[in-house]
Amino acid sequence: MTTDQVREALQRRPFVPFTIRQADGKETRVTHPEACAYGGGRIVTYIHTDGRVEIIDLLLVPALVVEASPVPKRRSKGGP
Repeated sequence: MTTDQVREALQRRPFVPFTIRQADGKETRVTHPEACAYGGGRIVTYIHTDGRVEIIDLLLVPALVVEASPVPKRRSKGGP
């Protein structure tokens, strides 16, 4: 996993939730880009919905798991 992958995941539009998987097995699911602060470098700050703040060292993150993008619905031809 590279720091560029974190930046790309946070800047993706439309945003797609992803999980930061740490070396110790802990996983942090990022469901909204504004819950995560990343200014480059090796540290990500994540604010949980209950107000807890988690500091994540990206050097200890072997994987970033991006959820599947929703498939856009096709509009049917000839309908209203």
